[in-house]
Amino acid sequence: MASVSSGSGAGAAPMRAAQWLWLRRYAALSFVAAFGLWEAAVRLLNVAPYLLPPPSTVIAELAARWPRVLDGAMITTEEILAGYLLAIAISIPLALLIAYSRTFEGTLYPLIVFLQIVPKIAIAPLFIIWFGFGFVSKLLLVFLLSFFPIVVSSIAGFKSLDPDVMDLARSTGASEWLMFKKIRLPQALPSIFTGLKVGAALAATAAVVGLLVYYAVELLERLAIPWHVSQRAGTEMSVV
Repeated sequence: MASVSSGSGAGAAPMRAAQWLWLRRYAALSFVAAFGLWEAAVRLLNVAPYLLPPPSTVIAELAARWPRVLDGAMITTEEILAGYLLAIAISIPLALLIAYSRTFEGTLYPLIVFLQIVPKIAIAPLFIIWFGFGFVSKLLLVFLLSFFPIVVSSIAGFKSLDPDVMDLARSTGASEWLMFKKIRLPQALPSIFTGLKVGAALAATAAVVGLLVYYAVELLERLAIPWHVSQRAGTEMSVV
């Protein structure tokens, strides 16, 4: 058995991406098995196609109507990505502001926690009334679904630093910017990526493209923080 470990330098990123794909092989197989069981169950039990069509029929219909499906998928993707990116652009700086300032923490954080428990789907009719059934209303709904898990996780990440580490860095004369770049941000990234993955899943609730966004964020996490303990379990691949 030969072991392939994560490399460094120019080839490190492709290697980590390959490792990430290898670790997801069982997920891919589980989807294949699920669709296979679905197909077999429908045909063996003679379930009427209008009640539960087999995957083969669904795929055939998708292929026959591909241009229309592609148009709809592109619109949905634009709405999801726009709302998701807007949530990232607002939530992470806001989390940093709350983590750095006791005043903002005392005023904004309780409000964020309170608003998080409000059912977001219940707000959707208001958006439709205010902005119509168009791009803006869907963007705002995606934003609301993604914003709260990202901001809460980011706040936790920015506040989870060891004070002794920060005191040691200050004693060396390190500037606030250097400590942020070298200590605060790297230590917060695992929590931030946790929020990003939850936000990605919620942003595309019941949409196939949401799975792709989620795994894209997960791959980015592996490339960005390969040093974190959450990534070490898969840093070696066994090759026969």
